[in-house]
Amino acid sequence: MVEGDETRERIRLTAERYHAEFPWADADAIEVYLSLVHAQRTIAAGLERYLSSLPLPKTTTSARHTVLRTLYFAHDRLSQNQIGRELGVSRTNITNLMDGLEEEGLIRRVVNPDDRRSNYVELTLEGERLCNVLIPAVTKFMVDGLRGFSPEQRAQLSEYLARFRTEIEAEHLQ
Repeated sequence: MVEGDETRERIRLTAERYHAEFPWADADAIEVYLSLVHAQRTIAAGLERYLSSLPLPKTTTSARHTVLRTLYFAHDRLSQNQIGRELGVSRTNITNLMDGLEEEGLIRRVVNPDDRRSNYVELTLEGERLCNVLIPAVTKFMVDGLRGFSPEQRAQLSEYLARFRTEIEAEHLQ
């Protein structure tokens, strides 16, 4: 049995265990959900391994990458609040992220001259250098991961994932 087949079988058996314990639970739905969780873990592990093979700081977490990516694509400074909204995180979390990135010399905070209670954030030269390696590398990882899918399959997968997010949000985040 191929490793991918073993994983699929393990996921299927786990879904069946759920159904045996909770007969009202749809085993197919559980199998899909467990497959999504496994895919997310695989993506995270694969990306970590891929990035660790590149000349990048070892502290490049997903959240930090998202901050750097947001600033990179903005091509300008953004307010700390804008970045927090982009990431969907609390003020405390964004402040902690900014503190760490600033300590590493990757970003710089600049006081907003119109409102001294808020800061702008911009990439430093070191942050730009990192982004010039990091962002194309992550882009390649994303593209490579879907290389075996046709444009139609990609569109269909994207639609399914959007529907799944919508269902979770409507059921549990309202």
